[in-house]
Order: sequence, then C-alpha cells, then structure tokens
Amino acid sequence: MKSKTVKAMILAGVMTAVLAGCGSRENNQNAPATESKATQKVEEKRQEDTQNKASEEAADQIQPKDVAVDINDLNDCTIHAGFENKDIYLNDDGALVIDLTVYDYDIYDAEDISDLKEGDKIVSAGRTVAVQSVKRTGDYVLINEGSDSDEIDLVRDRDGEYYPVVDTTTDPFPDYTEMGQVTVPVDQDFEYHDNSDPANQDVIYYAGDLLGESGSVDFKCNEYNGQIRIENGKIVEITRNYMP
Repeated sequence: MKSKTVKAMILAGVMTAVLAGCGSRENNQNAPATESKATQKVEEKRQEDTQNKASEEAADQIQPKDVAVDINDLNDCTIHAGFENKDIYLNDDGALVIDLTVYDYDIYDAEDISDLKEGDKIVSAGRTVAVQSVKRTGDYVLINEGSDSDEIDLVRDRDGEYYPVVDTTTDPFPDYTEMGQVTVPVDQDFEYHDNSDPANQDVIYYAGDLLGESGSVDFKCNEYNGQIRIENGKIVEITRNYMP
C-alpha cells in the first residue's frame, strides 16, 4: 500500500510539473503579443504627444501668410526673379527659355504684428526667431533691433499688412527669400522693357533680341529690379526697373 501511495504521489507531482510547464509555455507565447500591443500604445502616445507639442509650438509662433508664388505652378502670374545672360538659351527642342531664380517675401497679418511682444516667436524666411525686443516707429516695427542675425524690420503696406524690408533708411525694398529655380519658355510675342537707365526709359527688346544682342546688351535682372509676367506658362514680358 505504501509503495502504491508513493507511486501515486510521484505521478501526481510529474503531472503537476507537466501542467505547470504547459502553462508557462503558453504564458511565454502570449507575452510577446502583449508586449507588442503595449509597445504600440506607447509609440502611439509618443507620436500623439509630439504632434500636440508641435501644434502648441506652432500656435505660439506668428506665421506669415501663405506665399503668393507657387514655383511649381507658374502659369499666369507676375513674379520677381533674377537671371543672367548665360541663363538665356535654346533648349534641346530649339525653344527659347530662361533659367529663373524666383523670389518672394513674407507678408504678416496686421493684427498679429500689432499684438507682437517680447517673448513671442515669429517665423521669418523659414526660420523661427525669438522676439527679444519690439520697437514701433511710424509704419515700421523693428524686431530685435541691433542684432546681427535676428533683426527683422517690418513696414506696413497700403493694405495694412506688414512685410520685411532690407533697410529702413532708404526706400523700403522687400527682403526677398529665394523660392527656387525654374526654367520657363519665352513666348513668341515677348517684350523686354528696359527702364534701368533713368535717362533712356522703356527701351524695348523682343524675343529674337535676347540671343542676338546677348553680346552687347546686358539683360541681367535681380529680385529687386526684375519683374517677370507669365501667361499660359510662358514669359510674355520682362520689366527691368531703375535702381538708384
């Protein structure tokens, strides 16, 4: 009887161990799935926190209005751009084209600028600048005056909006930002109006002159004096203005 009892006890112990082992294996198999779900939730929470933080930071920054120039959609518009004589050429298809460097400038809502104060942040030319000082004088708002890298000088236009200027001591030329480069064909009825010489205004050149006269006439423009009108995806007019 004792022997049978011992055998029964040993058998029960073995079965318990086996069952315990199965349970342990099942737990181990389930663990990665549970851990994976937990990791996924943590990652989702982290992404949500990051997005919320980015939204909060963006809300605390004064943003310029959307740019008026879409460099990928220059069909019917007037832009400021720069180019040199070497940028005027016939492409592989024999069409006259010009490689343009396109520029635009930031425009700010009047209410945003009127509320601007120290401690705010403003996005200018694609970078975020901490506002350390604000000085208002006439139509001008001088941000971080005297700073070599973070000074932003704004002027109010006729519509009441503000835009950055290069220098407040001269004519308020906009502080342009390069938007990129694009090659645009020249229309056959193109005209180039040259007003760069105050003593000889509105000298007109045509499409055929751009290459034929390239050796003797400098057609070069920059973002301040070069205004390009585009219709149906082609340059129909360039006006080069006088700059003192």
